[in-house]
Amino acid sequence: MKPSDFDLLLDRYVDDKLSDAERRKFEAWMDVMKEHKDTNLELSKQDEQLIYQRIMNATTTPADILKFTPQVINANLQSQRSSSASATILPQRSGLQPWMRIAAVILLLITASAVLYVYRNTQASSTEVIVNTDSKKVMLNDGTLIWLERGSVLKYSEMGGGETVRNVSLTGTALFEVAKDATHPFTIAIGDMKVTVVGTSFSISTDLNVIDLKVITGKVHLSSTTDTKGVDVFPNEKISYSLQGKINIAPLDSTEVSAITQNTQYDMSFRNSAMSEVFARIEKKFDVIITLENKKMNDCRITGDFSDHSLADTLTLLSEILELEFVIKGKTVAISGAGCNEL
Repeated sequence: MKPSDFDLLLDRYVDDKLSDAERRKFEAWMDVMKEHKDTNLELSKQDEQLIYQRIMNATTTPADILKFTPQVINANLQSQRSSSASATILPQRSGLQPWMRIAAVILLLITASAVLYVYRNTQASSTEVIVNTDSKKVMLNDGTLIWLERGSVLKYSEMGGGETVRNVSLTGTALFEVAKDATHPFTIAIGDMKVTVVGTSFSISTDLNVIDLKVITGKVHLSSTTDTKGVDVFPNEKISYSLQGKINIAPLDSTEVSAITQNTQYDMSFRNSAMSEVFARIEKKFDVIITLENKKMNDCRITGDFSDHSLADTLTLLSEILELEFVIKGKTVAISGAGCNEL
């Protein structure tokens, strides 16, 4: 018998051939099915087709999938319901009943999740970046960008699953553009002093037991082993903060902002600029390759400031200005759409 769309979807999941969005929705559905883990699982053909359509629909989200309530049937009662057309048994493949394949995948998912959790929490690999050139850009897996100046040393860890541990240590001078994550603050250890942020951009220069901090956007919190309460620093402020408790806060002017962002790709402001230039600067800043379905989009012109925005946020803002859609896959960004109306 010809496999159903649902069967093929299940096979694609097991073979790791789903897109990231499809996989997240499929695993949300698996979470729903885990609620019935003590039941011999069977799905009606209507439910299997419905869940397939919802997973493949680009407009649905994992949250939508979690609201789905399948008409799960206990296979042990199937003999008592043989006359029910809505309880048709799914086609057998590879010698296994479909409910057995589903249960097996759920068990695999539970086991894999447990193993992955242990792996991610025990197999962090540490990286040390020592800058011997004029400057160096480091991009963490959470989207944080760091521009290090000559003589600086940055230490950080990446988990086995590709996740970034949002704490690093620094000596020297660096410009940080920290990816926003309200639930996971980003910390920078500098000797016995600590910098804590959620998502912001700022420059740090360290000298023995003193931090010189210049905040461009967001709020930064400074503390130390001798000053656990610490102090908050706000946008367009600079501070000299010492382990001995000496604090000097002053305004940060535009000339200083230009100086600390020089030789970086931080500045993403555009004034009546061609999209060809915008795309080129996005590629350079985020180390990606952009492919255009509609080459005429290069000729569109925009005015806007996308500084201190992640790759996804930058593209989302652009999609609100122009008629475009984007898909990020690894280091490639595929962009489609009409672009600007006048073309």
